[in-house]
Amino acid sequence: MRHGFGALFIAISIAILFAAISSYFLAANHIPFGHYPLLWLGSFSISIGISLFKERKVISSVRTRMKKSLSWPLHIKIINGLCWAAPFFVIVIFHNLYPYLILLGIGMGNISTYFFIKRYTTANNIEQLIVGLISICGIPISIILDSTIFSTNYEIALLFSRLVIATSYGVGGIYSFVAK
Repeated sequence: MRHGFGALFIAISIAILFAAISSYFLAANHIPFGHYPLLWLGSFSISIGISLFKERKVISSVRTRMKKSLSWPLHIKIINGLCWAAPFFVIVIFHNLYPYLILLGIGMGNISTYFFIKRYTTANNIEQLIVGLISICGIPISIILDSTIFSTNYEIALLFSRLVIATSYGVGGIYSFVAK
């Protein structure tokens, strides 16, 4: 199961990396916003599609983990869902905090899922904890860089936060492959 999630996390990392860099160049060339969703959807579809084709374990790993989470108590499912979704909902209100809220959502979601999986299924999916911790640690770094180096260019600040997320999933995926 760990190997399957490692492949999925690396596919997510590649998709985010490609889409983030491409989005930056689209913004720099003043390409209309309508192209961004196609870019992101295409990036994820291709990367995860290749991963699913090459690593059949991905589907069974995700299915197994999802089945286990269905047995969690309702209040735990709600807490976990809020950890994932709340920061993304807050983006609507505080759009200027978008780069940090993305990092917070990915961080809180992965960390809460790690602890709930460990508590209710006894699995120890450290790769998920790694993704969450790197994302959370990226917030203060991002704030410092945004207030100093990137203060005049929002697109670079946004690119940086996306690169932190890509890195976190990449490191988590690599850990999954090398962990015994």
